[in-house]
Amino acid sequence: DFTFANDPLNGTRNQHSLRLVSTNNYVIFDNGDLHSPSESRGVQYQLNLSNKTATLVWQYPATPSPSMYSFYMGDVERLTNGNTLIDWAIGSLPKLTEVRPDGTKAYEMNWVNQWEAYRVWRCPWHGVALQPYLILEPYPDNLTLIFNQFGDTNVAYYRIYGGLSVLVQLHWTVRLELRVPPGAFRPPPRVESAVLHLRSRGQPAVPVDDEDRFRRVVLAAFGQRRKAVANALAAGLHVRASTARERLQAAGIDGGRRAETLSLEEFARLAASGF
Repeated sequence: DFTFANDPLNGTRNQHSLRLVSTNNYVIFDNGDLHSPSESRGVQYQLNLSNKTATLVWQYPATPSPSMYSFYMGDVERLTNGNTLIDWAIGSLPKLTEVRPDGTKAYEMNWVNQWEAYRVWRCPWHGVALQPYLILEPYPDNLTLIFNQFGDTNVAYYRIYGGLSVLVQLHWTVRLELRVPPGAFRPPPRVESAVLHLRSRGQPAVPVDDEDRFRRVVLAAFGQRRKAVANALAAGLHVRASTARERLQAAGIDGGRRAETLSLEEFARLAASGF
């Protein structure tokens, strides 16, 4: 056991993500569930292994507050530039706060929909991400989409396969018509554009008895992309996970797969299995 020195909260109360900074020097995310009042922080301690003392070196916020309370998960990491990256985990709090050594914020963000995050990392990225645009040219039997590609030159291509991809393929064939260089625009963007050509199939690519049900199943499957398709369907269609697995099995589909691995034909079988 260690005695906490220079720490008004007298140590951590439930904690996550202990990381070594230097010899006997650690950062840790203090959830603070049993502080009174409950309040979370990123904190750094210098340990004296002989005297069994842990001396507070740094904390953020400088004055902890109940308004920054994450009752579970959380993460803290000392970056190579000397800043500290903190993940507050729960939906209402920032998913990352990057703090300078003097306690000022270098960067902070949260998701629009306030999803939770177990861990965050700061990674180098040299791409150029501009807001995408989309132009649609409708014709009696086809559509032409003109869109821009994100300008990360280190990426050979993007594989974007989601619910919309499946629903489009049911009624349309899609091909890349041509690439449009930045010089075709004034001012030239730092992205490459492309023209996609969509032509109506005339009839669905695979037989689908109930297109409304097909649409619900497809969108539910992609609703939680990082989950196995059985769990995503259970959550999106409000059925038991065991029920979802049974219907997937009836359709000849492994419930442990991800939605992005399912073909159009498999989605059609799945929709017909009773969801």
